[in-house]
Amino acid sequence: GKRGEMKVSDKLRDLERLDAPGPVASLEFFPPRNEDGLDGVFRRISSMCDQLQPVFIDATWGAGGSTRDLTLRMANYAQKFLGVDVMVHLTLAGMTVEALCDVLRELRGLGIANVLALRGDPPRG
Repeated sequence: GKRGEMKVSDKLRDLERLDAPGPVASLEFFPPRNEDGLDGVFRRISSMCDQLQPVFIDATWGAGGSTRDLTLRMANYAQKFLGVDVMVHLTLAGMTVEALCDVLRELRGLGIANVLALRGDPPRG
């Protein structure tokens, strides 16, 4: 697939098969605390991707989906407008199966095929 639409596992397998020279990088980005910080994160993603040419970026999801919308907007921007392959890093603690299915459908609708889903620590109490 073209840049921005390839599974990370396939990209890594291709790099290994081609015996890529030198190190490769991935970058992890956390969503801002609120919508006001999105433009700054978009600029940072763009700048760092231009400089470092990562194999992919990881867009981290706040515990319990607390940053759902901001994470999805950040991931969509990177993949759609920068052409960078994105992996969304989900924390499943406190998430229902129904909520997870909703998120996966939304990611599919955005064309994001890479998901790292971790159980995470359950909420205290």
